[in-house]
Amino acid sequence: MEILHRALSNAPQDRYIDAAALALDLEAITLGRPLVLDLAWQWRGRTLSRRIAIALLALLLSLTLMGVAWSVWPRSKFKQPVTDFGLPKMTNSLGMTLVKTPAASFGMGAPANADLRGDDERAHTVRISIPFWISTKEVTRAQYRQIMQTPPPTPGVDEQLPVTGVSWNQAMEFCRSLGEREACRYRLPFESEWEYACGAGSNAPWSGTGDVEDMGWTAPNSGGRLHHPGEKQYNHWGLHDMHGNAAEWCWDWYNRIYPTTEVDPVFRDRTGLRVVRGGSYARAADKSRTSARDGERPDSLRADLGFRVVREDPDAPSPPLDEH
Repeated sequence: MEILHRALSNAPQDRYIDAAALALDLEAITLGRPLVLDLAWQWRGRTLSRRIAIALLALLLSLTLMGVAWSVWPRSKFKQPVTDFGLPKMTNSLGMTLVKTPAASFGMGAPANADLRGDDERAHTVRISIPFWISTKEVTRAQYRQIMQTPPPTPGVDEQLPVTGVSWNQAMEFCRSLGEREACRYRLPFESEWEYACGAGSNAPWSGTGDVEDMGWTAPNSGGRLHHPGEKQYNHWGLHDMHGNAAEWCWDWYNRIYPTTEVDPVFRDRTGLRVVRGGSYARAADKSRTSARDGERPDSLRADLGFRVVREDPDAPSPPLDEH
């Protein structure tokens, strides 16, 4: 209010002498500093060079504020609204919510001219012919403990955080044991299923709003730590944290070239690495893109690597798998 009163004062001698002087007090508010006192008197006593320097400072401040506005405004202006498409949902014995994805074709990979595209992301069409149920969130430490009995790595950490530091083999054992408990079949998602679910049927770099800040925890915004599942916006199929937070194991062996099969592709040839998807809280934002791919040894205990599960639809034929 003091700035406003000074700017609109009826007495000319009490007003700011010019825009640069006003900018000084605006800068003081922005930086949390006290307002400049007796500004008109101080301004008259400055040399020309100091007056020019302050004018340039005021110009720089204005340009900075404009840059902040432009960096935020376009993203909020062009964000896509997120509507839950209302896919069928179920809750299992661990309290996990799973959604049933429809069978359909989609564009996997990224166009050749896409920003940040890796050379292992060739665009191609894939058809998912078998519906499947996928968990809306990553498996938590508490859920892992219920099935595996032994505590997951890093004891003492919040039990509602995603379980990480588990190998592909341990994740598969969790799925097998959960399936025995519920008399059905659980497994890790195939890479094609994972990307299909992440994009909710599209191949946009980031699903949901299309803004990585809304959709996931990555190195620039995570504070270098895991977050509770579901804190970020879900995508159109109701899935959380497909972009960032914990990276996620997939079933397939990793190869830089996708399988040539168009329908329900699964890469079974042993390469030494299993597919990892989704980026993580410790990785750059571009690693969390829908089509971004990575690979790790099945026995890797990477601190940012966890998983989510797929439950096979009992009405659909089960794909043959070599699980070892």
